[in-house]
Amino acid sequence: MTIQPLLADNLLGSALLVAAIVVATVTMLLRVYRYQARRKRSQKSGGRSPVTSARSQLQVPAEAVRWEVELHDLARDMKADLDSKMTTLGHLIRDADRAADRLEQALAASGNPAAPPSPPTTPQDPPPPADTHQEVHTLADYGFSPATIASRTGLSLEEVQAVLQQRKSAE
Repeated sequence: MTIQPLLADNLLGSALLVAAIVVATVTMLLRVYRYQARRKRSQKSGGRSPVTSARSQLQVPAEAVRWEVELHDLARDMKADLDSKMTTLGHLIRDADRAADRLEQALAASGNPAAPPSPPTTPQDPPPPADTHQEVHTLADYGFSPATIASRTGLSLEEVQAVLQQRKSAE
């Protein structure tokens, strides 16, 4: 195996590679030289960059600057409103999921998942106390008044007040 034929085949490829490296090096050196020259000029002109001096020469009206500031304030306020609404929506979704879970549990406990909702209970036929107490507590946590809780659960106002009073004394 001789080395000369291998070098002869790769001579053109090697020459092109060296030429590409030389061109890239010269290009990079020119860019660095231009950058350094611009930097020296900006330091001599008072330390401002050419971009800053060009902006100061635009003579932007004060009203346009005020509008820009107002737009930034408006964008910040709208972002805050959207964030708070997204948080509220997340809480509402979580509450709806809890209510759906309670409804599914009630349907499963009734034994017939396709059955229509049962009519409200009467004082002679009281509902199971644990479920009713939990429902009263949940509605109270949502901020419903005792009268509204009584109408929703089918309990009397006195019974709702007694359940809420038991909860306060337990805490």
